[in-house]
Amino acid sequence: MSNLPEDAQTSPVLDSAQLVRIEATHRGFGYQHLYAVACLLTMDRTDTDEVVIEHDEDVELVRPSGAVYVQVKTRERPLRFSDLDGVLPRFEQLRRAHAGGERVGDAGFAIVSNAAPGPDLRARIASSSWPSDVALVWPGGTAGGVDLSLPTPWKGLQEAMEACVELAGGVPFPSLAPETLVLKLAGLAQYIATGHAGHAVTKAQLHEFLEQLVVQLHDFPQPPVDYRQQSSEPDLSAPGRVQLVVGVSGAGKTTWASIMSLRHPFPTAYFDVGELPSQAVASSLARELVARFLPGRTPGGGGAALPAASGLELMAFLSRRLREEELEVTVVLDNVHRLSAQALRSLVEAAPDVRFVLLGQPWPGQAPVEALLEIQAEELGGWSQDDVAAVFAAEGCPVEVTAVQRLLRLTAGVPLYVKAAVQLAVRAYDRDVTEFLDAVEARLTHVETAQEVILAETFKELTLPARTVASMLELADVPLTTEEALDLVSTAGLTPPTAAATVRDLTRSSILQVTGDGIKIHDAFRLLARDHRTTLEPEILSAALENLVVLVQRSLPTTWTVGRFGLWLRLLPQTGRQETLIDIATQEEFHQAGDPSEVRAAIEAIAQSTDLGDEARFWALDALAFWDYSVGSYGNIPSMVDQMTAAVGAGMDPRAASALAMKQMIAASLRDDRDGVEAAFSVGLERSAGDAMVQLIVRYNHALSLYHLGANEDAASEALSLVGDYYERLGLDLRDVVGVSPSDLRAAVPDSATRDDDFRHVADSLQLVGAASKRLGESSAARVLVHAMKFYSAASAWRSAVRVGQDAIDEVLGLGDLQGARNISENFLLPLVAEYQLVDLLIPVRAQYAVLLAWCGEIDAAREEITKLEAYQLNDAGAAELVNQRQVIDRIAERGDLAANPVIEG
Repeated sequence: MSNLPEDAQTSPVLDSAQLVRIEATHRGFGYQHLYAVACLLTMDRTDTDEVVIEHDEDVELVRPSGAVYVQVKTRERPLRFSDLDGVLPRFEQLRRAHAGGERVGDAGFAIVSNAAPGPDLRARIASSSWPSDVALVWPGGTAGGVDLSLPTPWKGLQEAMEACVELAGGVPFPSLAPETLVLKLAGLAQYIATGHAGHAVTKAQLHEFLEQLVVQLHDFPQPPVDYRQQSSEPDLSAPGRVQLVVGVSGAGKTTWASIMSLRHPFPTAYFDVGELPSQAVASSLARELVARFLPGRTPGGGGAALPAASGLELMAFLSRRLREEELEVTVVLDNVHRLSAQALRSLVEAAPDVRFVLLGQPWPGQAPVEALLEIQAEELGGWSQDDVAAVFAAEGCPVEVTAVQRLLRLTAGVPLYVKAAVQLAVRAYDRDVTEFLDAVEARLTHVETAQEVILAETFKELTLPARTVASMLELADVPLTTEEALDLVSTAGLTPPTAAATVRDLTRSSILQVTGDGIKIHDAFRLLARDHRTTLEPEILSAALENLVVLVQRSLPTTWTVGRFGLWLRLLPQTGRQETLIDIATQEEFHQAGDPSEVRAAIEAIAQSTDLGDEARFWALDALAFWDYSVGSYGNIPSMVDQMTAAVGAGMDPRAASALAMKQMIAASLRDDRDGVEAAFSVGLERSAGDAMVQLIVRYNHALSLYHLGANEDAASEALSLVGDYYERLGLDLRDVVGVSPSDLRAAVPDSATRDDDFRHVADSLQLVGAASKRLGESSAARVLVHAMKFYSAASAWRSAVRVGQDAIDEVLGLGDLQGARNISENFLLPLVAEYQLVDLLIPVRAQYAVLLAWCGEIDAAREEITKLEAYQLNDAGAAELVNQRQVIDRIAERGDLAANPVIEG
């Protein structure tokens, strides 16, 4: 199809599992509706007088001889008899209704499926018990019953669409594109299925519908061939007579309307009011609509011969005639931000029988329009993360997940801005997206970006206080409360009344966005706001950053979010708080949410600096060593430990001595030096004497070092002993742990300053037991890893919880518990990755989930997920793993229905 490519899709935002379930449901409905379209397009050929959709059966064909009842089934595997639960008894009820005279004529029955029947179902159809008037029809085959002259089914939606387009090509309306006709008929089928017109379309009604289509859509802008659906797209067929869709210039409002009109079941007209005086809109629109929808039904055959009247009177005349002709017409008015609120209200009220869709840019008159028409504006959500990655990949610019997030912050996912960004990266930066992003954020690009050109005029029209407020709020990339926002902008010297009024004005014009979490600047205006900030005095900017870091830090105990915590971390080095950053970076929770890599460069600078002294360098190196170990990057750890040893000197305090001993154990284990491990262990125990909690941590690092040395039994034994000690410390026993949730664990242990640390250390020890047990080939590894995941979750150690959860899935799947593995991924890992912005885990978790989908028989969904992930730029190991996952999915597909007996591969 020219208008809807295969990759037009919605991507997951929070819950990939929920998206897969939704997609599977709608694939079934989409297939059914396209089958109804095929039945409509073959009415003349099959002597069908009426097509009934979603009434007694999925599709019913009313013919002179009687009725044919069709049940449509879609499956990713061979069709089973259990899939027909309730179908044959319902056919029997309809059979009796025809035999008893309640329904006229003969009855025929068909089960239409995209999948061939499996062995059991084939045997049942061949038996004498199968009803002789029930046919099963699938691509390339039929069984049972008689020939009912039905459209041949297809294997999937793509084949269905292509077949329907081919049928539509035979409709005798040369000015009507077959693709457009199929989409309009699919929309009609969906609408009829809701109960409109008694669920039925007659042959005469179909012909009239086709005639209406010929005269509409002629002036809609041609949608692009590479259209991609945006997140949170409004529904053109939503309830209500007036719909307002707003978005910045370039947001794709007109393109959205063009695409939606193809699927909309009713006649649709597009009218751009942008170049017309307000007084001329109603008259011009009325004459255009009359000429289009009432030719031959109005004296003179069109709008030109209408009697002289005001524009609003003509709209009222049109509305009455449409009602008399029983025509339901939707009118899309573009650029309504150029009309006054009162003019729009008068136009809408004059034509109560017309449905209006209003498109406009955010403008000061938006709030009055919403109030006068009693509506709420809707917005296009922009392209998703997956779509942005796919757009760049298509131009030979694959991007990492972190780069995609930077692009979304710069462009808000606005299609025009994303396309302009990729073109600029290709043309001016030789496809180096990182260099391009660095230049844009530093305002060093060679040419202006599209959004700068488009939005510059809007920003230029703002008052000086408004531009200043926008530039202050751009410092925060997370929503601020109203009080915080006013406090921040007060730094620029604005009085409270002026600041409050300016914030309200910017909100009404959508330059500021109000969400349930607070106020933030629209991402599309960030570059312009950043530019204006360079005009402010340095003292003002310094004071604003100082004010913001204090505001955010003050809010964290009560309103902690990943975004706020990340913003605070980035502000620490900007405001000279390097020691605070190092103190945070040495704590394990620093690594458990968000993307701490954003501040790694600042920590590395401290580790190499002499300005803050040896102690700061020591703890910076300690943080970096722990960081590298936690992500499995071991190469630089021995060197870092040597630098720590040199930096700390002879007079180190017990805390530093214990930390150094633990890092020395790990470094020795990576060099396969057991004597070095034991020597550092002895020092660690000695220097932590008297601190029971630190001694437990030293023992854990010893067990971990034994694991790296390959002493798996010793590592498992020591780690298991630690679990027992932590249970005792927390007042838990095994009965408190088995079969409970993380929240139950938190409720079972009184809150204290060390509770979450203890939870996390229990989880560390359990994970080590599980890893060692896995090496030893023990089946208990799965259960132990699930318990570790539970304790990590109770400790809010989200990154660790996801990592151990992935290991747990592999072990659970190896035990044959497919549903248990899928539950962990859908209900735990995928939501955590999204909610806590664990960027580095996004690809591996989704790739693992794709394989789980394949094991569940959802091969198409699995391949779609892998295809989305292939658009991202990955390192060699990540790319190789993705190739491996696709190969595993292909092997699963080749082997057929293996959901009941999964085997770990790859």
